[in-house]
Amino acid sequence: MESLPLEIHPATQYNVIRHHVFAVFERLHDIDRALAVVSQYEMPKHLFRKWYAGLKAELIVYEEERDRLSLSPGLDAGVKADFSGIRNGAAVYIDVTTNLDYKSLNDYYDVIRRGNRRYEIALVDTNRESIEFIPLRFPLCPICGQFAHYVLMMDRPESGAYFFASESQDLVRCCVYCGTMVPVSNFDYLVDSPLYSLTTALEDEETLPQNFDQTTFLQSESVPVVTFFEKVSGLMLSGLTDEETIFDPRNDEEEIAAKLIWKHPLAEEFLDDYLEYELT
Repeated sequence: MESLPLEIHPATQYNVIRHHVFAVFERLHDIDRALAVVSQYEMPKHLFRKWYAGLKAELIVYEEERDRLSLSPGLDAGVKADFSGIRNGAAVYIDVTTNLDYKSLNDYYDVIRRGNRRYEIALVDTNRESIEFIPLRFPLCPICGQFAHYVLMMDRPESGAYFFASESQDLVRCCVYCGTMVPVSNFDYLVDSPLYSLTTALEDEETLPQNFDQTTFLQSESVPVVTFFEKVSGLMLSGLTDEETIFDPRNDEEEIAAKLIWKHPLAEEFLDDYLEYELT
């Protein structure tokens, strides 16, 4: 078993092991045999589990995408990425993780602000060996310079032929740091309301599954809407709102509120459950 100096920093130790693992993989083209390298080093059990899982995720990405994306393992800690590559003719940095809870959007602020390369997070399920690429295309607020968010705001369905759908939508740039809400685009598409669909589902108790989860249902109903408007606008959405009626105990009155029914996984920590905005 190989032993590194006791005073070596864990980050340095990890980089030594990572370099060794990738060297073995390049020679043998076998993930399991490359990962066997990790057990050759002395380390606490919690670090072994963490580093083994992380390196497995990196090797899955490398084996699957290295030719298509011309991947090279990252060596510069300053770029905060595990790989550099080329996607659609443009340079891209890719950071690999097995859990988005380990990542914060603010961790990428400096490297994105000062550079012009595209950043993506590769979310890897090591059991299924599946990969989801999440681009970090969040805008920078022109007022305060911090990360902002594009949110699609849908109006509530009205009575009439289209009682089930939104007929007007605003795409808004929202900055949680300086509090600005700037309209970017307005649309007049007929879009099924996820909140209306939820209300309809809850009314039919006989067919409602016992394990029915409202949040999961809204997420599922929202994804096609988000995908469509990202394609139409060419922008990445951080949130989707649908208008609902809520009771305000301060004045004993009902009011219309924009409820965030879907949030980008990296925007959840920044966006509240409701946004104050009146559709144009």
